Amino acid sequence: MSTIPLGPFELETPIGRGGMGEVWRAVHTSREVPVAIKVLTREGSRRSEYVDSFRNEVLSIARMHHPGIIELMDHGTISERAARASRGRLVEGSPYLVMELARYGSLGEYRMSLRWPELRAVLLMVLDALAHAHARGVIHRDLKPQNILLGCGPRNAVKLTDFGLAHPIGGDHERDDLIEPGWGTPAYMAPEQFRGFWRDYGPWTDLYAVGVMAYELACGRLPYGAENKLDLGRAHIMADVPRVFTSFPTPSGFESWVLRLLQKEPMHRFRRAADAAFALSHLSAEIEGESRHGKLMTDRFGKVESTMAAEFSEAENSGEIINPTELISGDEITRMIVEDRAINLEREGVSIPGDDERTELFEHAGANSLVEVSAARLPTTPEEQSFSFAPDSDVWDAGESIEMGVVPERTLEEHIVPALISVPPVPLSWRRRHHPLELAPLPGAGLGLFGVREPPLIGRDPERDLMWEAMRQVAYERAPRAIILRGASGVGKSRLAEWFASRAHELGSAKVLYARHSPMRTPFDGVVPMLARYFRSAGLPRDELFDRVRRHLERIWVRDERDWALLTDLLSPDEATARGRFYTHAERHAVISRYLFYESDERPVLLWLDDVQWGAEALMLRRAIFEYARTRPFPILMLMTLREDALDPRSLEAHLLEEIEHDPLIYQCQVSPLSKGESRALVKELLALDDALVERIERRARGVPLFAIQLIGELVEGDKLEVGDEGFALKPGESIELPDDIHVLWQNRLDRLLSNYGAEQLQCLEIAAALGVEVSLVEWLGACKHHSLQFDHLLLEKLFEQALISNTEEGWVFAHGLLRESLERRAREEGRWQSLNRACAEMIVGLYNPTRRDYHARYARHLIEAGELERALEPMLEAARSMMKRSELHGALELLDERDAILNQLDLPLGDSRQGQGMVLRSKILDEQGHYLEARRWAASVVADAVKYGWRQLYIEANIQCAWATFHRGATGEAEGMFADARRALNDLPEALHGAYLLRIEMGMARLAQRRGELEKSRELFLSARERAVILDDQLALATCLNGLGDVARQDEDFDDARRYAERALALTEEIGNFVLIADCTNDLAEIERHEGALNLARAHAERAIALYESVGSDQSLRVQRNLGFIALGQRQYTEARGIFESLAEQFNQTHDYGQLALVLTGLIPCFAHAGEWENASEFLDRARHLLEKTQRFDQDVAFACHMVVELAARASQDGIALRAAALAGAHAPTST
Repeated sequence: MSTIPLGPFELETPIGRGGMGEVWRAVHTSREVPVAIKVLTREGSRRSEYVDSFRNEVLSIARMHHPGIIELMDHGTISERAARASRGRLVEGSPYLVMELARYGSLGEYRMSLRWPELRAVLLMVLDALAHAHARGVIHRDLKPQNILLGCGPRNAVKLTDFGLAHPIGGDHERDDLIEPGWGTPAYMAPEQFRGFWRDYGPWTDLYAVGVMAYELACGRLPYGAENKLDLGRAHIMADVPRVFTSFPTPSGFESWVLRLLQKEPMHRFRRAADAAFALSHLSAEIEGESRHGKLMTDRFGKVESTMAAEFSEAENSGEIINPTELISGDEITRMIVEDRAINLEREGVSIPGDDERTELFEHAGANSLVEVSAARLPTTPEEQSFSFAPDSDVWDAGESIEMGVVPERTLEEHIVPALISVPPVPLSWRRRHHPLELAPLPGAGLGLFGVREPPLIGRDPERDLMWEAMRQVAYERAPRAIILRGASGVGKSRLAEWFASRAHELGSAKVLYARHSPMRTPFDGVVPMLARYFRSAGLPRDELFDRVRRHLERIWVRDERDWALLTDLLSPDEATARGRFYTHAERHAVISRYLFYESDERPVLLWLDDVQWGAEALMLRRAIFEYARTRPFPILMLMTLREDALDPRSLEAHLLEEIEHDPLIYQCQVSPLSKGESRALVKELLALDDALVERIERRARGVPLFAIQLIGELVEGDKLEVGDEGFALKPGESIELPDDIHVLWQNRLDRLLSNYGAEQLQCLEIAAALGVEVSLVEWLGACKHHSLQFDHLLLEKLFEQALISNTEEGWVFAHGLLRESLERRAREEGRWQSLNRACAEMIVGLYNPTRRDYHARYARHLIEAGELERALEPMLEAARSMMKRSELHGALELLDERDAILNQLDLPLGDSRQGQGMVLRSKILDEQGHYLEARRWAASVVADAVKYGWRQLYIEANIQCAWATFHRGATGEAEGMFADARRALNDLPEALHGAYLLRIEMGMARLAQRRGELEKSRELFLSARERAVILDDQLALATCLNGLGDVARQDEDFDDARRYAERALALTEEIGNFVLIADCTNDLAEIERHEGALNLARAHAERAIALYESVGSDQSLRVQRNLGFIALGQRQYTEARGIFESLAEQFNQTHDYGQLALVLTGLIPCFAHAGEWENASEFLDRARHLLEKTQRFDQDVAFACHMVVELAARASQDGIALRAAALAGAHAPTST
């Protein structure tokens, strides 16, 4: 057959064939470089699963660039000319891919002729390549000797191939079922592959196959043999692992290493390829002596026929368990790059390596192993160097090998112990030790890979050094650090962070968790969805989620069932069954901090928080982690990217970022545009363009990598390039117009993509843009339906192929936030944005229950974008109320600010009560924050407007709120009058509306009576209010009443009742999720413990209550600090107590909170008495008595402090002070009258 032209290549002859595909030997026409081209057969091109597998291989390999992984040179579809020239063997329009040609075949040809140094070198190469793949989210799933190619490229490299069955890790895969049919070669498949549990796939899945290969190559046979797949699957799942009796000498520890890889349970294997390589690298490369079972094999490197070949073929061709793999992974086609018979290789001009070549070949295998580790401890001096897994490393010392032991005569479970876990330390540098030769670009090749292949990271060495040094500090000091990568959009912040996360994962230096954020605040943004992706828990029923969490936490030695339950509650997709304590940021962050503390025990954690200009919760988590680490340090590096041009200076995010601007533990890293030289290098790396074109693109890109990528994409997709003498050049007659705006480039690209689909499909994508960067498939299709649109799923596949989107567990995500923004901009400019958001709002109403946590906020957001501002007012108010109940006070105030802006924009008539509704809610939030004076002003303003405009209900509500704020400031008489005004105003309302208002009035009057010491009256009012709360089913009010009854009992010194009420209130409050009341109940427990003398326990409760208040931005923590001062007095820690009280006195005096000031002054009196400062003691005794009378404040802490003063004064013969203190103590003794 004559050659077949295919682009810049000519196909010469098939060298590998399977049921659905074949591989051709080809040559580049101008450079005469031999290559291998994989194509589908006519039958294969008709089977969607094989087309998908082919596409998967292209996308998987294109994401990787590693000397141990086969290099892709081009990708495209068969032309009409090539199909015609092939006389029907090639199918027009079917895909092909061009790869390196392996001169010496696959490892499968020589699996019976290896010796230990060669086996060690090959295994290290495979582990190195796997580490790179796993770090980029790719699991191979079909590792075997036939997929390891020999003699690739100019260095005769050993390379990994055949990623057709590759599986994405951690969230880029979604199935409706929990079980995936097993794919792979049965003899090498892990137990979880036979079971089909895709959620359990991970790096350990490939490492099991490495163990099988190591066993086979060392022993000359597979660990398990069976007549069919069913029996083979049973053996892999249940049979004992056979002992490792090698055909040649191996070092002590090799058997343990293999058995660790072959464990049935993934959690018992090495977790990372780097871990396995680290352990293997410590096994000596040189062995002396004879094999335990036979003569040392000859040095002759010829093809040795395997007696097991028939068994492999029989297992692979049986169809009882797994899907057919004839196309991509069956034994015939897995050679894919070379013919499987040496005689055919020679016939095609491919040579068999001789002895010298054989030695060189495997030396290169070791030399190309680039996973680097340092010595067994973290080096601390510049002189200590990291080392490669290469056996020829000049630093590696065979004498430093780790003794892993020999398997004793006992069970395998006893043998595999945690001591065998090998986690490599963080190397001194991120740089690779070796720099292998790269394949020179082939003229005319590579266009098909543009946009699919991962863009190179050019330059940025100072930034990379900074990040790596921070990682080393975290690992060495076992303490947290943070880095903020700051810069404008498109300069490469996220690309730099992605590179760092991949490199840290690849070297086994960190566990990587990733959280994204977007301006849309979608359900997929933030830290909890990050954990759900890490656990691969989307769609799991609660019981299965709990079991998954339990198994994971047990692996990292967390055996407390409460921790299992807390993390399950956090991740639970069913909010109705999740405990409400996690409705608040602070409580979630406490659980997350503790989990990350546990997770970091094995290796440091890298927390990548992308686009924190929209991530207030992530920034608050940073604060919580650093606070947690003050008492329990742990190694975590938080890597944040910040798009400065998108940061709203008025936002909470801006405030939180300003807070940490000068923190020495947080490194600020400015990411600037590339230099001219770096920009040119990037353009040339992206595609082999001629120099003139490179210069034009570099000038227009102005050092912004994303802009450069899109400019080249404009030329490629516009079919404006042809092969020139120096690289790709413009076609004759083609003009080049490179726009200055990157959004124009995105829109041009979408226009070309959508040219065959129609305007309707563009609107579907614009709806996705309205939903956010990450899109739920269910929500998207629902919104499209509400807009009378039906999406073409072929277009979705096209978007995926062109790497414009990637899959997630619940849908898909835009490849870049700017693509989403470009779709939004176009929809706005062409007048569609509002109608698209209206469809999204209707989708939310139709799909979700209003009780859903984010229902009102998202509904309001889409109404605002739809231009229906007035309709958005009510859901915005409801969203703010909901946030207040969950103690998300900052967020609630931000929402009210936005609502006020809309009210002003609407220019509503005077007297519209919706203005007053927001003002009353704002007063309540400020009251919760402890800003009582400001809260009173807002409420009083509404009272005045209510009188003016006749807002009867708002008048009552505002009066009640004003009374509460006044009460909290200590003006009990004034507050009582306001409650009375509200009670009288109820007569103007229908009786059906009285209930909720009467409830709040009764609770307020009960607090007033308690404050005055009228304990029996207070108890009766709280009991009446409690019954009313039960009738109204107001759980928050019920919890408040229980809390009040506990306070009354405590003041009456009935501590048993006080504890019972406090614990009931706390349990109910945790179910509700109101953090302010949780803190109040916790402080009540502290006061009970204090009065019962359990001062250490009281201190612990008080400190927790302070942390809870501060976590939600509430100044009510000052009240608890006052309690902490009295606890210090009880412990006779006068100096500590004085410091607390003096600080509080200054703050309460500034806020005119005279009731609290009176108690603080009372606490200072025994401090003065203990120091002998009797003039101060006398003065403060008078001041405290005056303020207590003025505010009508009754508190048993006054009696407690004054009794101490009596005792101290009597000892010092200060009889006058003792008598006055005794009188004041008597006035505040507990009474029920």
